[in-house]
Amino acid sequence: MSPAQRDELKRLGLISNYNGFMAWTAVKTYHWTQTFQAHKILHVRHVYAPILGYGGLQPEVVFPVPRQDMTPEFAAAVRDSCIDAVLQKTLTAAARKEKKGEWGYIGNLQIDYILTTANTWRTPIKDFELIVERPKPQPPGANQWFVSFCWDGPVKQLDANHFVARSINFVPKRELHVAFFGVQ
Repeated sequence: MSPAQRDELKRLGLISNYNGFMAWTAVKTYHWTQTFQAHKILHVRHVYAPILGYGGLQPEVVFPVPRQDMTPEFAAAVRDSCIDAVLQKTLTAAARKEKKGEWGYIGNLQIDYILTTANTWRTPIKDFELIVERPKPQPPGANQWFVSFCWDGPVKQLDANHFVARSINFVPKRELHVAFFGVQ
């Protein structure tokens, strides 16, 4: 690609000014119609296999010169996944170390659950339980993925790879964005 073509893609906002990566996302939408019997108690269990997204994040701006400013992409991941300060430092240090003095990337797997737009029921969800399973390291023996998501309330770790969040009389206030981070 010529420098002029790259500049045009940057001008259009199609690639990042910081690292030249693509700056777009793909979105899938699903919908269906359901009819429920009136005046009956209904128990609903909603289970589906989410679509896993993947990206590479550079935690700090390194172009044209390295500095300790967070890249816009990493800032968005911090905001959307509620990454705390300890995990931010861990991921940034791991990215620096990964390239032995150069600047590495953070692998980012993400799953989005739409909760608010589907919120057409009249009463809260009586007993909501979310179980998040950490992906297995690839290849086996590689570093574990870090898990982060926004949740109003305690999140308990069931075992090394499973996290559970519960809520009684749950009324979703935002979509759920679950993110997994690891050094590539």
